[in-house]
Amino acid sequence: MSSEEGQNSQENQNTVVVEGTVKPEIAEKTREDEELIRELEDSEVPEIDQIPVLFTWSLPAGNEAVFISGTFNQWQERVPMQLVSIKDEKGLGELTPKWQVTIPLSPGIYALRFIVEGKWRISPSLPIRSDDKGNEFNAILVQRRNKPASQSDANQWTQEMPLLCGLPQILPAEAIESHLNISIPKETEPFLLPIPLISSLQHLYTRPDRERDIVVTSITTRLNNKCITSILYSLNPPLYTQLTHQDNKTD
Repeated sequence: MSSEEGQNSQENQNTVVVEGTVKPEIAEKTREDEELIRELEDSEVPEIDQIPVLFTWSLPAGNEAVFISGTFNQWQERVPMQLVSIKDEKGLGELTPKWQVTIPLSPGIYALRFIVEGKWRISPSLPIRSDDKGNEFNAILVQRRNKPASQSDANQWTQEMPLLCGLPQILPAEAIESHLNISIPKETEPFLLPIPLISSLQHLYTRPDRERDIVVTSITTRLNNKCITSILYSLNPPLYTQLTHQDNKTD
């Protein structure tokens, strides 16, 4: 075969589709992808959000091994438990044999039984339930673990009352000396009225009561031929009292 024929055959292999056949490069890539998919399907995906649960059997069991089974493995497997020795709680130095095993479980309700000396047994230290046929079993509830408290959250709490709003605005100097309900001096002619307040908003009136440390504020709103008057009694602010006393000393 000449060099031209070899070059033409190589160009034909690099063609994407030739008479309905896939080029060798794509076919090889497809086989690699299929093998990768099969490997992922065969691999065991680790279960997430599981909580380790410790099971203990402390009743006499002879010299035989103790197993545990339940709905967590669909009753299909006997999980062997490990024999451990723990000191007696009475402090006599005696060793009490116990069988323990730790199984990671997802949050939920599980039914289980222990297999001791080849027989199904239930533990009196765990909640006991029974089915419709009267068969007893142990039942446990695995709850989701709470998120541990962050140390940074402690700085967000305090014993001081937060200031939700600022202090009220200071009463303008024009409204400190009220001319509301002030008697007319004798030397003034009867037909002359007291000087009205300089600052007014829809007939706004203020009256400080220095004896009771309160401020009476009234506002009158007119709607056609009707008038509505609202009166507000509030405590006399310290700054307001201080300014009033200063004005009295100045006078």
